[in-house]
Amino acid sequence: MEILSIHRLNEFHDIRVEEIRLLVHKLLSMPSPVPLKSVFYELTLNVIMRMISGKRYFGGVNQEMEAEGKVFREILDETFILASASNGLIEQLRKSKETKAVNDRKTMIELLLSLQKSEPEYYTDAMIQSFVMVLLTGGSDTSAGTMEWIMSLLLNHPQQLKKAQVEIDRVVGNNRMKELSRRGEGLAVRMIGMTLGSIIQCFNWERISHDLVDMTEGPGIVMPKAVPLVAKCKPRLEMMNLMSRSDSQLRGVLNTSC
Repeated sequence: MEILSIHRLNEFHDIRVEEIRLLVHKLLSMPSPVPLKSVFYELTLNVIMRMISGKRYFGGVNQEMEAEGKVFREILDETFILASASNGLIEQLRKSKETKAVNDRKTMIELLLSLQKSEPEYYTDAMIQSFVMVLLTGGSDTSAGTMEWIMSLLLNHPQQLKKAQVEIDRVVGNNRMKELSRRGEGLAVRMIGMTLGSIIQCFNWERISHDLVDMTEGPGIVMPKAVPLVAKCKPRLEMMNLMSRSDSQLRGVLNTSC
């Protein structure tokens, strides 16, 4: 499907890079310990929402959008309510599409609405709505949950966590952030790899106590952790100069975000 092709995913490369840079900025200002479950979930939902509709719910300066995001997050588990919400997104973009500049990057919904004009019998409103629901429920929960499980395992094996950090330092160094590959990988693999690589590169992580992280599985289709992951987070001194230089650039992004 063209909408999930490598070419199409590459068009959203800047969104993924920007959101992960904003995550690093957010972690710098958050008190430790950090609730990684919600941090990962808000990151993935921001990326998916910006790709789907152009909206950014969490971490910006728009309080109304933040409030809308909290409500949207609460209803993600309610299938029928989510169907209504996703239909609302489609209608909003259908109305605003006429005023958008021709050379602007299209969101996924806008692309589907364009395809609907040429193949209305296939790209029906029901099909578009189902596609949006799959991305919202599967894309955000699955990626966020996978990152939470991986960090849990690394925290229970700190020698492996340190080994990963040393390898990133060797390959990437301390003068630039870990970059994201543009080709050959799916959306989830790209997000998980760059997110974990960036936070391991920029911060030192520890368990909140000497006890191992609880690896009990909770109920649910995507196999969530029964106990949400919380971890100690401390900026690495060798990365502070780079993160400080990036901070002023990120402030501009935050002030212009949807």
